[in-house]
Amino acid sequence: MSGLTTGALRVGVFAALVAFATYLASFRTPVTVDGVSNVLLAYSLAGDHDLFLDEFESGFEQLSFYRYRSQAHSVPVFPPGAALYATPFAAIGLALGIAPPDVASVSIVGKTAAALAAAVSVLFVYLLSARITGRGWALLVTALYAFGTSTWPVSGGALWQHGPAQALLAATQFLLWPARHEHGRVARAGLAAGLAAVVRIQDAAFGLAAAAYVATRRRRWLGAFLAWALPGAIVLIAFDLAAYGSPISRSYTAFYKMGDIVAGVAGNLVSPSRGLFVASPFLPLAVFALIRRARASDDVGILIRTQLVAAGALLVVHGSYVDWFGGVTYGNRYLADALPLLAIGLALWTRRHHRSRPARWGLAVLSIPSVAIAATGALFYDISLAWEALSSDHDALMWDLQRSQWWFTATHALERLDGLAVASIVLISLAWTSLAVTAFVAARPGRSRRR
Repeated sequence: MSGLTTGALRVGVFAALVAFATYLASFRTPVTVDGVSNVLLAYSLAGDHDLFLDEFESGFEQLSFYRYRSQAHSVPVFPPGAALYATPFAAIGLALGIAPPDVASVSIVGKTAAALAAAVSVLFVYLLSARITGRGWALLVTALYAFGTSTWPVSGGALWQHGPAQALLAATQFLLWPARHEHGRVARAGLAAGLAAVVRIQDAAFGLAAAAYVATRRRRWLGAFLAWALPGAIVLIAFDLAAYGSPISRSYTAFYKMGDIVAGVAGNLVSPSRGLFVASPFLPLAVFALIRRARASDDVGILIRTQLVAAGALLVVHGSYVDWFGGVTYGNRYLADALPLLAIGLALWTRRHHRSRPARWGLAVLSIPSVAIAATGALFYDISLAWEALSSDHDALMWDLQRSQWWFTATHALERLDGLAVASIVLISLAWTSLAVTAFVAARPGRSRRR
């Protein structure tokens, strides 16, 4: 990682460790069919060394999962990236006697894998933010990304696809950011972008955007970028052939139904219970900064412009889905993969406005509810008492201001304030205190970058 100082790397690693500890200390783990599906495939790869989920059918009542019938087998419906990443964790779980249908395979093994992946994304967010806005402000940006967005309750809370995807996309953007010795960085960015699509097929949009940037500004290195991205495509095609007998799986679209795109796009942004900007009200500042910087014609401007197009595509794809709210989850899940890009926007915003007292106070005012909402979900949202059970009309429920998910969860928090919740709060407080001390003692603000 050329261009990194030892101090910045140390602070970034420490911030990632605090995030990892925080995610693990949030002992309430959402056990959903998405996360369970990824965990079971990881266990199948580690134990039976195959891609089929037949052995878990007998325990379906304990751990339900998504599956697709193909070649007389029960096969997963998702791309294999998250499960491939989690396979070593599943192997350790088997060695320790933790195996499906024991819920601990999800709440301990799967959660640990998810928390580590999300923490790695925190590391890359810090390293890039430090280059943009200096080490001191980068810690604030990173803390808001880690603890003021769905990165905490969703990506770091269970083995959805989002944690590994965010780590790879954050790495892609860090490696593509203009720096010295770019040839090797651009090539490795191709590998990260290709693997991101193996984790979550929709994230191929970010890889295509990265390729467009390289083709525009670094054309002589486009071959290296594509060559390093090729392994991801090979893995995805090989998986589809082995699992479905076809190079392109129909399972990717088997569950897709078109919905009201206007309602879906608006809902993902501003609905009371799923709105990205409602749960993390500081993020409009990041979007504003990204759009402003994307107007420039230099390397950074074009990189941000192409990545914004990919984020827009992600919003349209998920907004067009009839289940635009992302099923049983807390807050916004579908746009989690855009959060590393939005963190770049927040770093750009702080670089421009950090000397303004009103701007600093404004950011503080917007940050407090963001962290409170994320913490409420991580500590108190319970699938067994799912807020979604309030109504079978989920489309209407998502717009019910009086029964918004975060407010409902917060007002019922005392009912769920058990020993585990108290232990979570104590451990997280200790972790955050150590991060605050580190920020005060070791992370002196660096000079603002001019890119």
